[in-house]
Amino acid sequence: CHDIRSCSSLPVWQSQIIMPNGLQIAIVLAAAASAVADSAWESLQHPSVAVVQKEHINSLSGELIGLSKDYNGMMFAGGMQTDAHGATWVARVCTGGCREPPYNSAIVVGSVQRTAADASGSEAAQWSWTNMSQMVVPHSDKGLTTGPEDPRLDSVQGERFILTSVNTVNPEQRCPSDAEGPSRKQVFVAVDAAAGPEQCVIQVDEPGFDHCSDQKNWAPLVPMGSENIFLVYSLKPFQVMSFDRQQCKAQLVTPGGMRAADFSQVRGGTRYVHGMDVAEGAVYWSVAHTPPLDYQ
Repeated sequence: CHDIRSCSSLPVWQSQIIMPNGLQIAIVLAAAASAVADSAWESLQHPSVAVVQKEHINSLSGELIGLSKDYNGMMFAGGMQTDAHGATWVARVCTGGCREPPYNSAIVVGSVQRTAADASGSEAAQWSWTNMSQMVVPHSDKGLTTGPEDPRLDSVQGERFILTSVNTVNPEQRCPSDAEGPSRKQVFVAVDAAAGPEQCVIQVDEPGFDHCSDQKNWAPLVPMGSENIFLVYSLKPFQVMSFDRQQCKAQLVTPGGMRAADFSQVRGGTRYVHGMDVAEGAVYWSVAHTPPLDYQ
């Protein structure tokens, strides 16, 4: 629907966020999936996919950037385009095909260039890497699955950054599992220096937040033209935190205090992008995902 007022049949999450500087941002999400009966979740978990167009991507060996041949799997990849930096992509690559622990993950960042498809349609468009580098993120070598996972690329005022889940020790919040294998923390990684601190473990300044549990599936939301970064912590219930880049701290802005998230049906996915403006504010959308399938 093109107007949120015509979507009255859909449940709507709306949160009015008031920043310290007086900026007001309304986040409105029309949850179409929530309107589907529980019995229909099976069909949502295994949707049919129609291939609209195929394009060829020229491969580039990871050995050129210092990654060994053992990195033979990829679990997460995404890209975006900015006026200053053009098309950028980020991917998580890992050993063991990303499926057979123990394995280690790494983040690669690069740019791609697209050549036009043949006018007759006989030849598909080609994508070629114009550069590629490993984004080194320090992590613990203890545990079955190590290294940065699920990098989400976004930008603030045109400057790129990555949000990723890393098994690392937080010096300010020690946990019982640190000795054998630290839990995963959300780490902010600046691709461009102007985006913020080079790398930092995000500190959540919120009562009731479990600093020792694995933190995954956070998704960034940067309003158009804003210098503010928001982090969508969970969808059920819908919880959003504001992120202070200079202090590397996150604080809840949705009402009700920190609540336990329900990941049994849906989890956070891609970064949020602007969809359209409506009377109540701006609609931002993201592609979420269901819990992992049983690969056995």
